[in-house]
Amino acid sequence: MQYFFILGSNPTLSIAELTAILPSSAEFKFPASDIAIVSVNKPLAAETLIKKLGGTIKIGWLEKTANRY
Repeated sequence: MQYFFILGSNPTLSIAELTAILPSSAEFKFPASDIAIVSVNKPLAAETLIKKLGGTIKIGWLEKTANRY
């Protein structure tokens, strides 16, 4: 599954939070300085996760993507 994360005003800190909380098998891509696309094997509990991430503004999932990412 793929999710997108809209990072806050300090993207470096937001990325550090994500890497600390998400599984070590998660794959990260950064199409923009304030957006992270994360691929994981199991669904994430986004509603619970957003409460733990102080530096993330929004979380959503990607149903279909172009081959760019």
